[in-house]
Amino acid sequence: TFNDAGSYGPILVIVEDPSGLSDSTAFSVAVSNVNRQPIIDVIDDRVMLENDTLEFAISAFDPDGDALTLTACILPLFAQFIYIVGGSGTFTARPGFADAGFYDNITIIATEASGSINETFSLSVNNLNRAPSIVPIANQNIDEGTRRVVEVIASDPDSDPLDVALSNQPAFVQLFDSSNGNRYIEIAPGADDAGQ
Repeated sequence: TFNDAGSYGPILVIVEDPSGLSDSTAFSVAVSNVNRQPIIDVIDDRVMLENDTLEFAISAFDPDGDALTLTACILPLFAQFIYIVGGSGTFTARPGFADAGFYDNITIIATEASGSINETFSLSVNNLNRAPSIVPIANQNIDEGTRRVVEVIASDPDSDPLDVALSNQPAFVQLFDSSNGNRYIEIAPGADDAGQ
């Protein structure tokens, strides 16, 4: 086995015939140490959302008891790997709202005196949908028989298409789209529409 490195002997071999005459020879056995590579615990592929934090431990060991270190490469810009000691470290990812995507071949490397081995995994960062926002519209004071147009200014931080609708409006307040794609509210009260 891998624990049997060393020198053994002399090992004696004896031959004997029926009359009791014998001969013998001796030999020794030298078992050379075979260095085994470090072993990194399996790292599962991970999935997370934008603007969230993912943190998990990564560990490795050397079956021969050799000292080893862990390093990382091909990390996304929002991730880091901190080596602690004794073959362990921590992977941390904090993607922002612009980091949704698939990150492949993130690599952890275990190195000891005579070589190294690596383990790869992937990270999927899913989009986190954020609410749209609308610029507040001031209260409108308008005379009967006149017309006013108020622009609706809204945006979506994820660039999603927006629907705009009115609710609880009187008949003389209408929403319409202009030819340039902007949305407007038209206020056109008639002679009998005075009120609040």
